[in-house]
Amino acid sequence: MNVSLLPIDILFQLCAALDVNDILSLRQTCKSLCTVTRERCVWHQALISRFVRSGLPTPGLHETDLTSLPSAALEHLVVCAHRLHSNWTSPRPQATRRADIHPTHRAWPAIGARNLAAEFLAGHGGRYLLTLTLFDSSTESNNRRFSFECWDLAAPERPVLLAEFLVASILGYAVNTEPGYPHVLAVLRREDDRVMTTTYTLDFSRPGENPWFRRMNQFNSYRNTLGIHGKYYFATNPGQAVYMIDVETGRLRAEMQVPLVHNDPTIRLPEHQCINFEIFEDFVLTFRKQWICLYHIPAQDPASDPPKLLPIAEYKWRWRIDTIAVSPRRTSRPPGAPPTLDLLIRFDTWYPWPVNILHHFALSPNPSYTRATYAPADRATFPYLAAAPPADSSGPGQAGDRGQRVVCQVLARGAVAVPAGDELRGLTELGEDAGDDLVSPGHPAGDVERMFGASGGQQGAGVLMAQEEHERWSRVAMCEAEGLVAVGHVDGSVTVLWYAPPAPSVGEAVGGEVGEA
Repeated sequence: MNVSLLPIDILFQLCAALDVNDILSLRQTCKSLCTVTRERCVWHQALISRFVRSGLPTPGLHETDLTSLPSAALEHLVVCAHRLHSNWTSPRPQATRRADIHPTHRAWPAIGARNLAAEFLAGHGGRYLLTLTLFDSSTESNNRRFSFECWDLAAPERPVLLAEFLVASILGYAVNTEPGYPHVLAVLRREDDRVMTTTYTLDFSRPGENPWFRRMNQFNSYRNTLGIHGKYYFATNPGQAVYMIDVETGRLRAEMQVPLVHNDPTIRLPEHQCINFEIFEDFVLTFRKQWICLYHIPAQDPASDPPKLLPIAEYKWRWRIDTIAVSPRRTSRPPGAPPTLDLLIRFDTWYPWPVNILHHFALSPNPSYTRATYAPADRATFPYLAAAPPADSSGPGQAGDRGQRVVCQVLARGAVAVPAGDELRGLTELGEDAGDDLVSPGHPAGDVERMFGASGGQQGAGVLMAQEEHERWSRVAMCEAEGLVAVGHVDGSVTVLWYAPPAPSVGEAVGGEVGEA
């Protein structure tokens, strides 16, 4: 039977079931099928079903109106996303482009420069990179200078410096993780006998003008910065409470406490130290050294004092945590539904160094969650219930055996098979059974195959991991959506690596070379 003679709607259904490479190969069979594979609906369906709904990174999709894109532009997006996904998931991902950034030379005498941070600014498609460099002229803190610099990575030849901000001393900093908010950068400093946080903005909306760091607000703060998300700044102090501050007004929004030990406020356990947080609507998850705590933030009453809150749900790990990365899963979900949170954890030890074994856990949302008014007695109004023991993860993996620095991030891999029963109430570590010891290294042989092979489920997330072969790395940043990685070095320089291919030209997208993607 001649496939090209089938009705056009049948051919469209056939293309919807094919992989990207198969569609491009089908194009090369005959002119009629070549015409079919150039139809806009073919590539729109491939983009939505294979990448957007699965939460897979799609370079160039940032703030793009899909309804206005022609067929060739949609094909460019799909082919680029497909090539990036193939590169991400290969045994050794290869960078397609590299650029080196060097800090601006300073007039004052300096022994050396060291990169302290590299952060992609949210909401700009990986275009702008913020770096923090320490210039140290002696061992005395008053002879140190810090430089924040914003770089444009979309410049045609090499990254271009757009703005810089110099400061004599800082205690901490945070870059806003929520796009669209003017308070881009928060800097924590000590002024006289007070700890103050100052927020800055970068305005990219004026054509032909370079942005600059413009001060937005300054307010009293706390010793340790946790981060800034949208309009809220989070900090903690030795008392182990987490403070939520409105950056627009500088007012304390809420104080999230931990239960007292023996009803004694002077007892402070290291296990309660907060190291990360995540926000969902009017709920906040704090990730502490040995606890996950869920808080509900009540409606604000300007006439009353900020509330002091205790957890409404909590979970205690068996071991203390050294490092944790929290990534909300980007797979499609019903409107208003909380996302699954991927947790990449390195546990602490009794030794002077953490164990270089990475554990991937998935904190699933409450399956019975409804967006009703929060009620303490109604568990259906809790977005997460961290009450069950961990179960099921991609298993611990040895990342290094000599204490090397390791960079890794949980990456989207598509839809995940959801386990049934009480396992949804808490954490999931893929590859383990509910009764297994989920913290000790190793897992029973065959568990990964049972979860992802025989069961037919798809892996919900992958991990991109790079291990240095020298001692120059200091900081790493990642923009998964655009396939970008920035590596800061101890000499102050920053290396930017592109893992997504350059967008193919129109002629390439419809030619034989694309069929070989």
